[in-house]
Amino acid sequence: MDLELHGRVVLVVGGTGNVTGSVRNAALIIAAQNLADVVAGSGVTVNTVSPGLVSDDPAAAVEPGRPGESSPGQIADLVCFLVSPRTATISGESVAIGHRVHGTTSL
Repeated sequence: MDLELHGRVVLVVGGTGNVTGSVRNAALIIAAQNLADVVAGSGVTVNTVSPGLVSDDPAAAVEPGRPGESSPGQIADLVCFLVSPRTATISGESVAIGHRVHGTTSL
């Protein structure tokens, strides 16, 4: 009997901004990616959401060199999107929200 699985796992990582927190976040993202590889093709997806600064009233404008903000509702909307049936092909991804930084270039 073939067992067909369906499910969504979304981990929210982020926080303190110190070395310990950064190592913990990296470990969670790597664990989620490995789990996504293990369950690939089973109907189960595994993703992480990495919010930046969280504010009840995030500023629409971002000053050059400063991080952007997200509201709890915006983060919840992203999580709801990732657990929806429409995202059955998105797995093993780490999605950043609110990390808008103007005036910088990253390679």
